[in-house]
Amino acid sequence: MKASSILVAAGLIVLSLTACGGDDDDDDDGNGGGACAKGCSAASSLNCPNQDTCVSDCESELAGLKQLLPNCGAQIDAVGACFANLPVSNYSCNADGDVEPDMDQCQAEQDAVSTCANG
Repeated sequence: MKASSILVAAGLIVLSLTACGGDDDDDDDGNGGGACAKGCSAASSLNCPNQDTCVSDCESELAGLKQLLPNCGAQIDAVGACFANLPVSNYSCNADGDVEPDMDQCQAEQDAVSTCANG
C-alpha cells in the first residue's frame, strides 16, 4: 500500500474524530477507547456539531485502520496517543462538524505508520 494511501486512511481517522489509538489510560479497550475518549474530551469545548459521536466514531475508524494494517498496531496507537495529548488549540471543527486535529502535528508518528505500511 502506498504511503499516500496510508496517510489518507490515517487522516480520515483523525478527521473523523480526534485522536485515535492506544495510550496508557486504564479505560483503553484495545480499540483506542482511552485515547479517543481523552482526545474527544479535550476538544469538547469546541462544541463541534458531531461531538456526541466523537468517541464511537473514533473507535470505529481506528478498528478499521488496524484491520487494514494489522502489523502496524503499535504505530497507529502512537499516532492516536500523540493526537490525544495535543492541547485544544490544535483542534478545530471541520466542515462536516467533526473534531479535527492539526494534521501538521504528530508528523513523526504519522511517518512511522507510512514506513510500517510500506515495509
